Amino acid sequence: MIEQYQKFLKAKCRLAEDLGHGVSAADVNPTLKPHQKDSVLWMVQGGRRALFASFGLGKTFMQLEAVRLTLAAAGGRGLITNVAVMKERVQEADVLLARVYAKERRNPNAQ
Repeated sequence: MIEQYQKFLKAKCRLAEDLGHGVSAADVNPTLKPHQKDSVLWMVQGGRRALFASFGLGKTFMQLEAVRLTLAAAGGRGLITNVAVMKERVQEADVLLARVYAKERRNPNAQ
């Protein structure tokens, strides 16, 4: 009886399909921390994925980078966001871009 039930449950399980697009770790913004890069890769490659990270782990940076990579691959432009957090998104995007530009200025020949 237990084996039949386990077989029934296995037949009901469906793993999430990868519906995103291919992206390599080298494509991800180098200023992100390792856990952020892994999360961005997981979101972009999988598509239709939600990011539930604790406070202070850099969710906004990860979301902005996932949007950047998706727009680069799929075309288009824009970001849909809640008006209540729009100011925070803009401020954190500025910080993320400042990190990239600062790193490029320190090492202009790096790829």
